[in-house]
Amino acid sequence: MKSRIHLIIRIFAAVFAIMWMFRIFSFSSDVAEVSGTVSRSMSFNMIEKISRHLHLGWDEERIEAVSKPVEKYLRKAAHMYEYAVLALLWGIALDSFVIGVPAAGDMSCVGRTVPAARLLIPFAICVIYAVTDEFHQVFVDGRSGEIRDVIIDTSGAAAGLLLGWFAVRIIIRIRSKHQK
Repeated sequence: MKSRIHLIIRIFAAVFAIMWMFRIFSFSSDVAEVSGTVSRSMSFNMIEKISRHLHLGWDEERIEAVSKPVEKYLRKAAHMYEYAVLALLWGIALDSFVIGVPAAGDMSCVGRTVPAARLLIPFAICVIYAVTDEFHQVFVDGRSGEIRDVIIDTSGAAAGLLLGWFAVRIIIRIRSKHQK
């Protein structure tokens, strides 16, 4: 029963990874004007909410002035987030994080680490997708393919995989302590 649930989770993760890739592709297909409008709107709304929450009393002009430099960093953070999620999904789909989850009384896998090679496949998928995504943007009106964005995307993928790896290690340690 456990292996069936494990397989279902992996299949769902693969389906969601493919859907997430389509989502990334759709964002990359937006012409520069649309993409810029979305980014400006998000950064403006974020600064406006911060201003309201902190009772700063900023007017629209001040919010606009503060949100402009934030927009660039928000866009890059969005790149990292997209690829962190993609890497996590592929890591789950390809069973990259777990050597084994201890069953009741079985401590054989506790303390063992995931070989780096198990993380390389989902990472490679993300790197290849980041490169092809940036290449695709060369053909979109007003957009360009940037090596810098590929580096940011792959950094997000690496962060996502490390996050997944640490989360699994913590879960295994907690389970092993409860079983002792």
